[in-house]
Amino acid sequence: MRDISNILAGAAAGAASGAVVGCAVAWEAVSRSYTGPAAFWTNCGPHIFVPVWLGAAVGLVSKLADDSFFGMAVVAFAGICAGLLVPTVYQYMFYRPFTMSVAFMGIPYAREIVLGGAGAIAAFFWYFSGNKLLS
Repeated sequence: MRDISNILAGAAAGAASGAVVGCAVAWEAVSRSYTGPAAFWTNCGPHIFVPVWLGAAVGLVSKLADDSFFGMAVVAFAGICAGLLVPTVYQYMFYRPFTMSVAFMGIPYAREIVLGGAGAIAAFFWYFSGNKLLS
């Protein structure tokens, strides 16, 4: 039986590492929109939402899955599903549609492929690094 505090610690550590990665990748936008700690999520959240969401989802599921090939597959599937849910959860959190301003996003299903792939990559890195550190 898994301890609930261990599972929540995995989700919190995943979200925190996602926030660090998001701030590192989008530093210019985050530093421009930062006005103080009280309004951090409302101002900077849209810039770092994707890595925070993927990190939290993968961190939560990686603590639920066992340490086997099937556990790794479950975490990868959870990362892909979290990536596919990004536009829906983003619109729910920030009351505006999720947009990606990359040239090839006009191709049908390109956004879903990119976000699902990002979720799989996040799951791979978290399963083999962060999950092992928290064990």
